[in-house]
Amino acid sequence: MQKILDGISRNHAANRSHSLISAFFDWAVKLGIVQFSPVTKIAKLHKEETRDHILTEEDINLLWATTKKEAYPFEDLFKVLLLTVKRLREVERMRRENVDFNKAVWTHTGSMTKNKERHTIPLSGQIIDVLKSLPQIGDTFMFTTMGDRPFSEFGRPRDHIDEAADVTDWRWHDLRRTLATYCANELDIQ
Repeated sequence: MQKILDGISRNHAANRSHSLISAFFDWAVKLGIVQFSPVTKIAKLHKEETRDHILTEEDINLLWATTKKEAYPFEDLFKVLLLTVKRLREVERMRRENVDFNKAVWTHTGSMTKNKERHTIPLSGQIIDVLKSLPQIGDTFMFTTMGDRPFSEFGRPRDHIDEAADVTDWRWHDLRRTLATYCANELDIQ
């Protein structure tokens, strides 16, 4: 198990992998599938510090332009992620039934959000245009290549974007933090 975790290059990803593997084995122990968790004696590999990374306008422009070189659905997913400033997993799992194109809103049920509360998100014309341009693969997910599950292969496109845009050390959540900082500093929204 240690070799697997050591093989993950990004500190954040290694720690998240440790958490997921640990939760899986804890579940398996609870059900009696295995007697003990092989992760119990393995500490998280990297110390994480609170991040306060803010993307510059130039960074965002570079990332936006670079995503155009990526295959479907990554470019469109990135655009919706940036324009809605929602969490990656929420955009990734966007369901067709929750988007009302006539009212230009996206409704999150409580089961879809981190805080378990229902949200209605207004969608700009630019977001609506992106969503309308998506091919319909299956009836459930907006961003899918298989039809029966959402797109979730972010690693390779993300690596390509980092390299091509030369914007490094950013995470998906930095998009949310960047908007919050901009609203507080430039628009005086608290």
